[in-house]
Amino acid sequence: MKKIIILSLLLLLLIFAGCSSKKDITIGALLSLTGDLSSFGTPVKVACEIAEKDINSYLTCIGEPYSFKIEFEDTQTNPIVALGNAKLMHSKGIKSIIGIQSSSELSAIKPFADENGLLVISTESTSPELAIENDFIFRLIPDDKHQALAIATLIESKQYKAVLPFWRNDAWGKGLINAMDEYLNNSSVQFSQGIAYDTLSENFDEYLARLDELVKESLKTYTSDELCIYFLAFDETSPIFEALSQYPNLLNLRWFGSDGTATSDLILKNQTAAQTAIDLGFLCPMYSPDKTEKAHFINLQITNKYNETPSSYVLAAYDACWLVALSSMVTKNEKPKELANAFIHTANSYYGSTGWTALNKAGDRKFGNYDFWEIEKKNGSYEWTSNLTFNEEEHTINTN
Repeated sequence: MKKIIILSLLLLLLIFAGCSSKKDITIGALLSLTGDLSSFGTPVKVACEIAEKDINSYLTCIGEPYSFKIEFEDTQTNPIVALGNAKLMHSKGIKSIIGIQSSSELSAIKPFADENGLLVISTESTSPELAIENDFIFRLIPDDKHQALAIATLIESKQYKAVLPFWRNDAWGKGLINAMDEYLNNSSVQFSQGIAYDTLSENFDEYLARLDELVKESLKTYTSDELCIYFLAFDETSPIFEALSQYPNLLNLRWFGSDGTATSDLILKNQTAAQTAIDLGFLCPMYSPDKTEKAHFINLQITNKYNETPSSYVLAAYDACWLVALSSMVTKNEKPKELANAFIHTANSYYGSTGWTALNKAGDRKFGNYDFWEIEKKNGSYEWTSNLTFNEEEHTINTN
C-alpha cells in the first residue's frame, strides 16, 4: 500500500513539474562586438538584452509556457567568423539568428542559411544584391537603393556637377556604388568610377594619394564647388580623416557619407576626425523609422548606460527579437518554412519601436525615409545632429 502511495505521489510530482516547466525559445545574435562595425555592435547587444527582458516579462504576464533566451557571438565583422558562428548555432538546434551587421557577413551566411532552413534577420545589411525573394534572409531596414536615392537627391539639390566615390571594396560598398551609379547616370551629375580600398588595409595613404590625383584631374573640368566626394566606410573613417591633413585638395571638397558612419561614436571620440568631419561638411544619411514612444524608452536606457544616442539600427534589433519570439510561439519553433512564413505575416502586421515593420517581396523593410546627420561642436564637445530629412514618398529634402 505504501508503495502505491509513494508511486502515486511521484506521479503527481512529475505531472505538476511538467505543467510548470517552460519551453525555451533560444535565438542566436551574431554581432560585430569587435572589428570594423564594433561601434554599432555594442549598443545592439544592449538593445537585444532589453528585448530579452521585455519579452520574458510579457510571456509571464500572459501565462505562456515559454522562456526567451538569446545566445550571443562576436563575428569580429569578419565573414568567415560569422559563417562559423552561424554553423555552430545551427548545430545547437538554434533555428533563428538576428544581427549580422555587414552585407559581406550576410553574403557569407546566406547559402548555408538557405540550404539548412536557418532563419536570418539582419538589422544593418543593406546591399541591394541581397534583396532576393523566397529565401531565408530578412532585413528590418530598406536595401540601399533607398539610401542611394536619398543621397543622390541631396547631391542634386545642392547642384553638384560631379561626384568622386571613395569606398570600401566589399559587398556593401559595391552594392551602394552600383545603386548610386544607376541614379546619378540618369541625372545631370557625373558619377566616376572613383577609388575602392581594401577592407583589410590599415594604412590608407596609397588610396588617398590616388584619390588626390583623381581630384587634381577633375579640377581641370570642375570647380571645387561643383565637385564632391562620396565616401563609404565603417569605423576606419577616423584614421582616414586623420590622414587627410596631408591632402589639401581633398580637404577643400565637400564629403558625403553613408549609414556606415552616421552617428558613429568613434568619430566623436577622435577630436581630429570629428573636426575634420566638420571642415568637410560631412553629411551622412541614416534610415529614419517612425518616432515611437517605445523607441524613446529604449534610447533612454542605452544612453544612460553608454552616454551615446543609439542609431535606428539598434532599435531594429530590438524589434527583430520580438518578431522572432512571436513567430516561434505561433509555429512552436518547428519547421523552417513555417517559421519563415510566420515571420513574414507577423512583420507585416507588427508595430514596434521602429513603427510598422512591413516587408517587401524580397523580405526587406518596405519603406525608407532618411535623416541626414552631421557633426557639430557645441560647448566644447562634438555631437551628431540632424537638420535634413529625405521623404521617399514625396521625393523631397526637407528641413527638420
